[in-house]
Amino acid sequence: LTGAAVFSAVIVLQFLCWKIVYGSFVVYSYQGEMFYWTNPQLYDVLFSSFHGLFFWHPIYLVGFLGFGIWLITEWRLEAQCLGISTLLTIYINAAWYCWWFGASFGSRAFESASVPAFIGFCFIMLAMKGKNSLLSYCFWSLIGVLLFWNFNIMCCAIKGVLPLDRPLS
Repeated sequence: LTGAAVFSAVIVLQFLCWKIVYGSFVVYSYQGEMFYWTNPQLYDVLFSSFHGLFFWHPIYLVGFLGFGIWLITEWRLEAQCLGISTLLTIYINAAWYCWWFGASFGSRAFESASVPAFIGFCFIMLAMKGKNSLLSYCFWSLIGVLLFWNFNIMCCAIKGVLPLDRPLS
């Protein structure tokens, strides 16, 4: 009941703000924007230098690979549902006409993909735990490089060096 009350209060406040600003209790801000369900930009939404998820945040690639392995090993209903919802998120984002999601840093539309990426990353970390092998060393070196890549892109975006409204070259 408390959760429902808080949720209702937030929704009522949002409706009131829309009424005051736009003159209507409900506003659809995506008027005229489309989804191209038969032509999703799957490669671009993931790998493009124009806000592709793995280009701007390459650690997600490691997380998704680990998530895929985790899905295979933990073939439970919860894991399958999370896998399907992650694939649907990728497909829906790729089908939107503005698959690059405007002039923002990175790929903000994939915030819900953080959970499966974290699960996958943790799965790999647990597999590497306590191992002093060449594979473990290579893995952590790769993670360091990917973190540096992401940090560098972020710093360049903050300084205004990167064009957020067009692909990187």
